[in-house]
Amino acid sequence: MRLDPGGAGPSAPLRRSRYWSTITKLRARCPDPADRDAELGLLQEFATSGTPYLWLVGEPWASKTTLAAAFAGDPAPDVVTVAFFVSRSAGSRLADYRAALADQLAPLVGETPTPGVVPTAFDLDDLWQRAVERVTADGRHLMLIVDGLDEDDHLRHRESSVAAQLPEYVPPGSHVLVTSRHFPEVPADVPDGHPLRGCERRTLAANEASRASRNAAERDLQQHLSDRTSREVLGLLAASGGGLADEDIARLTGLDLYDVRELVEQTIARLVERREDDGRGRYSFAHDLIRETTTERLGAEAMAGFWGRLLDWAETYRTGGWPADTPCTCWTGSRRRWPTTGTWTACCGSTSPTGGAACWSGPARWS
Repeated sequence: MRLDPGGAGPSAPLRRSRYWSTITKLRARCPDPADRDAELGLLQEFATSGTPYLWLVGEPWASKTTLAAAFAGDPAPDVVTVAFFVSRSAGSRLADYRAALADQLAPLVGETPTPGVVPTAFDLDDLWQRAVERVTADGRHLMLIVDGLDEDDHLRHRESSVAAQLPEYVPPGSHVLVTSRHFPEVPADVPDGHPLRGCERRTLAANEASRASRNAAERDLQQHLSDRTSREVLGLLAASGGGLADEDIARLTGLDLYDVRELVEQTIARLVERREDDGRGRYSFAHDLIRETTTERLGAEAMAGFWGRLLDWAETYRTGGWPADTPCTCWTGSRRRWPTTGTWTACCGSTSPTGGAACWSGPARWS
């Protein structure tokens, strides 16, 4: 959300959304788009047009996230933006989308969301509608940006898709921009007649700058996979799906915590990033393509070994009754990533005695 010291329309000055820190971090990681003036101009034109939906599609590293973060963080003065960045590596879920949007929309209508409370679908629809009415009454446009629609792993989690939650109410002055890889099908749970189903799709072609970024990341990955310690940590991160804290990596590898922090903050820092999860930092891949490439290069046998180590590690917490320090890590392995003869299912949804979630999704081992 772009902050205006004068407030959002007729209401009092805006409280800064907590999700703003995520947008700021993404903008820092994705510098100003190089040679993308035409595309930024397109987004500006769309944001002040009468068109409700626009879908940008492109190959990995085509600068989709870079463009989305740049526009979300610095739109035109007459445009208010709210945004969500879907990331399979970070374990993004529908609840994260709802919470992030509520946190950004509530200040626009003079409300403060309750921390830790995830709004229902109809609560979010109502909040969006009221925010649209408030912003457009002030002569401005409200634009929702959802980046990485293809990274929504909703089928794996047996939940509704983020796409199905996108607004159907898009009156003049409101707009929705979504981005994804080349994604031929709208998710099946998106209702017939939803504006996403008939919206225009624009292809974002890779340019010299985006290709250079991809090549640099692939060179870095190849270099670090040749080092045994880095390879082990990268393999565990790839297997975890949702990321691991530095303490988790230390326990899994036997490395000193100091050495782990040096590794993730210095050695492989360009490949991973730290995300806050309920006040506890987790490291995951900076781009989902890096995770995919890591998985591919390490091979099925090695990845099965990393998956097994994570399950053995989780078993120690389960047999201990899910103690209070159980890592809240959601493992999002899928059939195409992990070779196994077991049955793939969401095998456990327990909570610790203190109420902390212990969320594990993988091969069924526990009954």
